Amino acid sequence: MVKPLFRMIVEIEVIDVDQFRVIAEEASQICREEPGTLIYEWFIDEGGHTARLHEAYESFEALDAHGEGRVFTELAPRFFEAARFVHIHFYGEMPPERARHAPLAPRTIWGSPFAAR
Repeated sequence: MVKPLFRMIVEIEVIDVDQFRVIAEEASQICREEPGTLIYEWFIDEGGHTARLHEAYESFEALDAHGEGRVFTELAPRFFEAARFVHIHFYGEMPPERARHAPLAPRTIWGSPFAAR
C-alpha cells in the first residue's frame, strides 16, 4: 500500500440521515474510481446526528483531482442539504500556498507526525 501523503478527518453535522447515507454511498462509489484516493470512509454515530469522513491521498495532485471531480461537481449541492461540515482536520505537510486556500469549514492543520511506526 502507498503511504498517504495527506489525510483528513472531516467532522460533519447530519441534518437528514437518510439522504446523508445515500449521498455518502454515491461519493464512495465515485472515489473508488479516483486514482490516488487511498482511503475514503464514512462513519456515523448511533444517534445519526454526527458523522466523520476519513480521507487519504497519495499526492496533492490526487487531492486536487478529488476536489475538482464528481463528488464536488455533482453531489455537493445535495450533500449540503443533508449535512454540513463542522471542522476539518488536515494531517501531513501542507505547503504554505495551500494553507492559504479558504477551507469549507474551520480547520486545524496538524502537519506531519512527530512520532510514528
